Amino acid sequence: MLKFMLKRLFVAIPTLLILITVSFALMRAAPGGPFTSEKTPPPAVLENLNAKYNLDKHIVVQYGIYMRDLILYQDFGPSFKYQDRSVTEIIEGSFPRSAIIGLWSFFFIIIIGIPIGIWAAVKQNHWQDYSVMSFAMSGVVFPNFVLAPLCVWLFAVKLGWLPAGGWGDGQFNYLILPIFAMATSYIAQVARLSRGSMIEVLSSSYIRTARAKGLPTSIVLWRHAMKPALMPVITYLGIAFVGLITGSVIVDQVFQTGGIGQHFVQGATNRDYSLILGVTILAGALSILFNAIVDMLYTALDPRIRY
Repeated sequence: MLKFMLKRLFVAIPTLLILITVSFALMRAAPGGPFTSEKTPPPAVLENLNAKYNLDKHIVVQYGIYMRDLILYQDFGPSFKYQDRSVTEIIEGSFPRSAIIGLWSFFFIIIIGIPIGIWAAVKQNHWQDYSVMSFAMSGVVFPNFVLAPLCVWLFAVKLGWLPAGGWGDGQFNYLILPIFAMATSYIAQVARLSRGSMIEVLSSSYIRTARAKGLPTSIVLWRHAMKPALMPVITYLGIAFVGLITGSVIVDQVFQTGGIGQHFVQGATNRDYSLILGVTILAGALSILFNAIVDMLYTALDPRIRY
């Protein structure tokens, strides 16, 4: 396992460097700049701003300065829009909020999506199966950009049961609607994936052999079928987890949670190079990390992969 982790680390470092380099080059290649807008400052002011943030230097020099600060000081650079805060401070302030909502969402995805998917597979072509699949299709039809405004209208405006938005110092009643809007479509996808994978495993020859030997259904299901059935689910959850804890743009905007998801759009709209790059690096690093975790979980689910 240690050898595997070291190997993934050696692959992760150049992958992250390539991500940073390509993102840096693409942002600088886009026309305009962080200080060019409908009300562009006078040329003298613009020249001073570019000099202050090293934008007047060659792109290679800018890249070298950025990488030096990132590696030596873990500094993502200054924000061109929020000039009273650095990108590091913005991420430190907003990422924990997105992570809390994402972790709660992930928890409900696990405890709801996988069990009902397996239940539907065991009860294939019965009313339980049809009910789960109806819910799953509803989750696909109503993604979070449709579900979030509906939740605000119904539970906050119409019924007055829950706050319409805000963070509220992380109180759970402020988190219920964002978590519901975030998790519903993922629960539906996980339920469909769990059902399909379990049906495929239950039709395997070794499962038929286990049943022919007279093993109880519970033993066949939990000891022999569960681990291989979870393989595609784990793959999907590894990708989904990064999206959950880095926040959803729609959920952040509708519920005004102050999460990091809104900075994806705001950074692009404001041409805030450092903010876009900081959020991109965070998402990229988390993607690489959780892909490695998923690979390690594979070895726990299927011992053949170790060899």
